[in-house]
Amino acid sequence: MKHPLLATLVLSTIALHGCSTMISNGREEPIKEDYGSRTMGGYIDDQVIETKANVNISKGSAEVQHGRISVTSIDGIVLLVGQVPTQAAKEEAGRIVQQVRDVKQVQNMLSVAPPATLVMQSQDTFITTQVISKLFSNKNVPSSQIKVITEAGIVYLMGRVTPQQANLAVDLIRQVGGVQQIVKVFEYI
Repeated sequence: MKHPLLATLVLSTIALHGCSTMISNGREEPIKEDYGSRTMGGYIDDQVIETKANVNISKGSAEVQHGRISVTSIDGIVLLVGQVPTQAAKEEAGRIVQQVRDVKQVQNMLSVAPPATLVMQSQDTFITTQVISKLFSNKNVPSSQIKVITEAGIVYLMGRVTPQQANLAVDLIRQVGGVQQIVKVFEYI
């Protein structure tokens, strides 16, 4: 055969068209999109953003490097929590993360304070566990689509939900002991 690449492309096109025809014939309704769930590509993109942000933060000034900074990305919306020694370090960390490709928005919630103690971090972990359990126990809250981050008793909620689901989640979290504040960093669908 003179053009094996052309033959491969033609056969692939025919095969792919056949797949969609088979799927179409096997379904009575159109395929519906679930805008609340993230795609595998979205997860990977967010992991890349978090990795780049962490590496770039570790290359920042000495003040930024000595901060305790946690980076979480959901659909390109990045949440920064933790402690840094100065306001300048907080602002620098935000600028560093904003420069990472595919970052749509940075929610810089860093505190200018000494690093959290191990006891404080353990309390935050306990609160996060209680919050996740509370959300999971309610069938009207898409708990698998909500990321919970707790820092200094402040519970941050990220993900894609409807305004009603967000309000229900907040109402449930208000029942958890130790929660100082609830901050919604949702993308509404």
